[in-house]
Amino acid sequence: MTRIVIRADAGTVPKIGTGHIVRTIKLTDALRRSPAFQDSEVLFATREHPPYELGGRLVGQAGYTVISNSDLEPNSKSELRSILRAQPNVVILDRLETEAAFVLGLKNAGIFVVTFDDLGKGQLYADLAVHPLLQNVEPKPKVFVGYEYLFPISDEIIRSETRKHASKVFVSFGGFDHRQLNTYFLNLIPKIHGPKRYEIIVSGLDSHNLNNMVDFASTVEARSHVEIVVHQRPIDFYKLLCTSDMAIVSGGLTAFGCAQAGVPAIGVPQYEHQLENLKRLEKHGCLKSGARNMELDSELLSSLVTDMSMNYTERFAMSQAGMKVIDGKGLARTVNLIAQTYRSWCGGPQ
Repeated sequence: MTRIVIRADAGTVPKIGTGHIVRTIKLTDALRRSPAFQDSEVLFATREHPPYELGGRLVGQAGYTVISNSDLEPNSKSELRSILRAQPNVVILDRLETEAAFVLGLKNAGIFVVTFDDLGKGQLYADLAVHPLLQNVEPKPKVFVGYEYLFPISDEIIRSETRKHASKVFVSFGGFDHRQLNTYFLNLIPKIHGPKRYEIIVSGLDSHNLNNMVDFASTVEARSHVEIVVHQRPIDFYKLLCTSDMAIVSGGLTAFGCAQAGVPAIGVPQYEHQLENLKRLEKHGCLKSGARNMELDSELLSSLVTDMSMNYTERFAMSQAGMKVIDGKGLARTVNLIAQTYRSWCGGPQ
């Protein structure tokens, strides 16, 4: 039996959020359905201490087992020991930077290593490196780059219809609002004309901060004569997205969810690597930048929301362009790629 260890985290900390765990859970589900790995045992190595408790919770909800060990500081000797103790045949790493010594430590133990969107030196030594999102790397025999390896963001996404009048706006700045973009955008709503309802998605707020956000939204609502609803990690996240006329997002997975759903989007990045995602989506014609690179510009964003909400032709074209970015086959391609590469690595036919 093949044993697979997935190493990823989720938490309310910069550059983490929930995207790494959400993606690897989706990948694990698909691997378990594939002939190559259907009999495999899968374990998740994820930090569970504050502020990373969200990772273990999401993995448990998906029905998978977490290696119970909080000593998983990225690229540390203790992390390497923790993974080696599980005696895996395959390790899948989903994080921004692995170090060479860490990956080589896995390789020297006879482990097949896969990395996702890894910009560190460790990915140079992986058996397979996949870059669906962070594409500033050169494709090589073991390095695969491009949106063709991008997973469908959710099976719950239904392609949306572009309505003549844009009245509903979906607003989500990721699992951790590093730049306080929700508050920034709420302050802009009185300057925006057109939309009548805003769905504000937040995550990881304690009851005190959530109440403060709701109170602030109510104040803005009264001043602007629009409806503002604040949702904390709603279970109908994708329904809210798909029934919206446009979206304001950062550059994480939700930006690609907008493309999949055909929802025209405006992007404001939380981090530099998200800026690169937004620029690529803008080139594809499905998103417009609501900031000047990393610099916030309130006049630009407020006028962009107003103009886009009133321009049906533009929103229709953006919707059609977005639905071409994700063809729905990226997950299957990636599973096949892992299976073929692993089979070859084991000495079998490709």
